[in-house]
Amino acid sequence: NTRWIEVCDEIKKMDYEIIVVGMNKNDDQFSQYTDLRGSTSLNELFLILDNAHMIVCVDSGIFHMASILKKKTISLFGPVNHKLRIYNKDISICIESKSVPCLSCFERVDLSEYRNHCIIGNNLCMKSIPANEVIKNIKEIV
Repeated sequence: NTRWIEVCDEIKKMDYEIIVVGMNKNDDQFSQYTDLRGSTSLNELFLILDNAHMIVCVDSGIFHMASILKKKTISLFGPVNHKLRIYNKDISICIESKSVPCLSCFERVDLSEYRNHCIIGNNLCMKSIPANEVIKNIKEIV
């Protein structure tokens, strides 16, 4: 996704190392960064997050791990309302799209029926979060 690359490029301009983690390495879009997708254990992931200056993620296990570790976090939300999550509001910023009618569909639909995929098939709630909003919030939290 070009928006993630745009965010990573801005972080790199601030002289921070980019470490990409996650479940699957299904493309090479992050090859210019330290790409550890699909290659870390849970313990290793905790260590990486604990040593991070800041974490940028979606609402996921990484978000919850960062909260446990009390790390500065920028987290992107779509299907789940961020107000339903417990996190340290002093060091975490939650961003959600403000322009989609299906936002927080989790509250209205049993997502298990959709195997945790977008109920309308386009992930518009996540795709409509502009990179510049993420970058602006990163600059505020660092």
